[in-house]
Formats: sequence, C-alpha cells, structure tokens
Amino acid sequence: MAQQDTAHPSQLLALDLATQGTQIVFDANATLQFPRAEKYVFSSEDGSPVDGWFLAAQSEGPAPVVLYVHGGPHGAYGDAFFWEFQRFTEAGYNVVFTNPHGSTTYGQDFINAVVNHYGEQDFRDVIAGLDVALQRFGEYIDANQQIIIGGSYGGFMTTWAIGHTSRFEAAISQRPVTEWLHLTGASDIGYNFVQDEMGANPYTPAGREELIKRSPITYAAQVKTPLLMLHGEYDLRTPIAQTEMYYTAIKTLTDTPVEMVRFPQAWHGVS
Repeated sequence: MAQQDTAHPSQLLALDLATQGTQIVFDANATLQFPRAEKYVFSSEDGSPVDGWFLAAQSEGPAPVVLYVHGGPHGAYGDAFFWEFQRFTEAGYNVVFTNPHGSTTYGQDFINAVVNHYGEQDFRDVIAGLDVALQRFGEYIDANQQIIIGGSYGGFMTTWAIGHTSRFEAAISQRPVTEWLHLTGASDIGYNFVQDEMGANPYTPAGREELIKRSPITYAAQVKTPLLMLHGEYDLRTPIAQTEMYYTAIKTLTDTPVEMVRFPQAWHGVS
C-alpha cells in the first residue's frame, strides 16, 4: 500500500498480516527532508468546523503568507504532500490552505453549501481561515504581505476576492472562471454545469442578470491588488478567454498592475 503526508511524498509499504505492522519497501525520496504542515480547525459562520493547514517558510524571521485556494469547488486538501507548496516554502513563503464550504469529505450538506452560493460562505471561510492562521502562527508571518493564489475554482475565488477586498498585496489566478455566461457551452464540463452550480439559466434575462452579479469580472473596476494571470492556451475546462476578458477589464478600467502569461500547448492542469 502507499502512504504519504504533508512532509513526505508517497512511500510503498508492505503489510505483515500476522502482526498488522508495516515496513517501507520503496521510497524514491528517502533522503529528502521537508517541513510538515500544522493542521488547525476553525469554526465557520454556521458553527461547522473547517480544516486548515499552515506550512511554515524555510527562512528566518516573519515571511509573506500565501493563501492557496483549491479547485473544484468540490475538491479538498488533506494530510498529503504538495510539491508546489514545498517550493513556496523553499522560496521563503508561508502557505495557508483550507477546505471551505463546498469541499468534499465533510458530507453532502457541506458540499451543497456552495451550490447557488459561490462567493458567499465559501469566500468568508477562506478569509476566516487565513485570519485564524495569522493569529495562531503570527510569529512566522509578515501580516503586511498577504498573497492569494488559486486555480480553476481557486482562480474564481482569487479574482472574486480581489474584487471584494484590498487586503492582499498580490494575487495569482490560474485558469480562473471570471465570467459565467461565457463558460456555458464553451467548457468541456458540460452545458448544464453553470445552471446546476449557480442556480441560474444563462439563456433567460433573470438568469443572465444573476450570473453577471456572480461573475468576478463584474467587480474588475474595484480591483487594486497587483495580479498575475496564468492560463494554458489549450484549456477546455476554463477556456483562455476567461483570463483574456478579465485581463482586458483590469487594463482598461483601472491602473492596477496586471500581467497575463499564456502557456502554449498547455491544458487545464497548468500550475
């Protein structure tokens, strides 16, 4: 069987059926040492527990903190190894990651909480999780350097967040959803995804009005956070136009620094 945690990649273990004990039979990374994330639990606004993790920077003194939002929204972090997070710590960044409402592994009601309610309790959860980390691990964090990053749904949350708060010093959106109307029929996720998840039909006046209200691009004029946008040109899940439109809105409506990086022949997994 395989085993991993936040401090070490997968190892192959053998199970002794007689003793129920295990031993490592293969570990390609046995000589590598990585920091371990500290798990914490905080309460959402409805009182339900939400899991978070803090991975400390490999540097001296208070360091910037990256709030990294997972995709989905019906995905989840866990006690697993993430190369990307470890690279951030090597570069001198703390990393905070949480499982806001909408995440899997906490039951169907927890998952459904985000359906028809993107950018509401889920947004407040990720911000609350960061605030708790700032309080609990404040000795490691430079609170004046908060950064938000996310891909796919995490990219939606990144662009949504910077349209609703100016607390972040920088943001990186990867393959985001920024405009729900355009996603309908253009994404390989299926034409019904937007209506099922957002509770609004993009082909009716009322539905279009609701989807515009729930699109990060609608709040582009309010963005003051410097932004880097990353997108693969072959992305079929969230087509690159999602980034192109948002980038253009920021460039034409604000003086906020924004850059866009296009990855040729790259799909949705760009990270």
